[in-house]
Amino acid sequence: GSYRFFCNRDLLRTITGSDLAPQTLAEFRDLWAQVAAYSRKRDRPVMPFAGSRENAWALMNIYMGGVTNGLSRELDHVGFMYIYPRQLLWSYLRGEWSFQRPEIRAGLDLMGEFNAQMKLGYQQQPRDEAVREFLRGEALFIFAVTLEATSLRRMAAFQVDALRPPQPTKDDPVVGRYLLGRFADGNNLTYFGLYLNKRGPNKAVAVDFLRFLTSYEGNKLFSDGSGWPPSVCDVPIDPEIAPYLSPDDGYTYITNYLGCGGNTRALFQRNLHLLAGPQGSVDKFAAAFDAQMPAAVRADLRAESRAAWLAVLPQDARIAALSRLIPTVASDPAQLLRRERLEAAQNLSEARALLITRQLQLAGDGPPPDQGRVEARSSTNPTATGRR
Repeated sequence: GSYRFFCNRDLLRTITGSDLAPQTLAEFRDLWAQVAAYSRKRDRPVMPFAGSRENAWALMNIYMGGVTNGLSRELDHVGFMYIYPRQLLWSYLRGEWSFQRPEIRAGLDLMGEFNAQMKLGYQQQPRDEAVREFLRGEALFIFAVTLEATSLRRMAAFQVDALRPPQPTKDDPVVGRYLLGRFADGNNLTYFGLYLNKRGPNKAVAVDFLRFLTSYEGNKLFSDGSGWPPSVCDVPIDPEIAPYLSPDDGYTYITNYLGCGGNTRALFQRNLHLLAGPQGSVDKFAAAFDAQMPAAVRADLRAESRAAWLAVLPQDARIAALSRLIPTVASDPAQLLRRERLEAAQNLSEARALLITRQLQLAGDGPPPDQGRVEARSSTNPTATGRR
């Protein structure tokens, strides 16, 4: 699946006299003006987008991602073509980017445009309220993940069509100069995994059932009943849901400049009012964000470091026990493999925690690297450290 604009096709015909949906951001802007003119003629306003804090967040990140692709390439020092949140946070503390970067400011300018297409107060509304706004015919589009399409179509009293996000072009007056090209609007990811309780009494039956669900026949039944695209490649895709999948025709870095962690995302939501409205501006928003960002970044990095240490602690006893058991079951490859995997995961978690602690120390925050390690391991079995 992916993200799509879901369109009230009947309302689109009423407003524009046509079934043609916008393909570019320039056409999208023209449609916004038509919606505004239509709304002024009615007793009840109609907005281009149904708004809530959840779907507006996703919408803004999609478009900000397209504008900042070049910056993400610049920050990807290790060439993963992916930037982990902790890497983005650290690069901010290092001064490699800020909200004064011209491409980010251009993206914020675009965010202000999108913000104006949703009703006032949408940031206080949950996702369900945006759905109700759309179903009442008070918004032309709702931006949603495609797993919601079946529900939207079943509940709506009008025709609902899926539309790929209209893209800005390189001649766009706001963001064009910063675009590498089309931004990938969907990574076609599967949405959930299926797991087995290893202590269940009927494991063989459960495994057989999971194999059926992920077989051609099982996935076809699921796709036909749910209206979701199948995850088994050979299962045919119904033409109605084919638009949910995006071709590989865009550039993408999964990089969230508007909120790399819980504290930075809360910071965005608290300051969005400085970008929006008649008194809002990019200058006000960027200045406020950069003033508060260092503290929020440090808080998010400390939270990730704590999470990494907490992931480490429960494994120590297991690894120590396996170290004692291995001599008596040396011929058991499953036990040997289990210990190797636990140690590998343990080392990665420790390395991540130590790296973040070191980064915070270099930024003038936090204890020396060894102190965090000693404190985190002070209550564990010391024999577990012998494997290093």
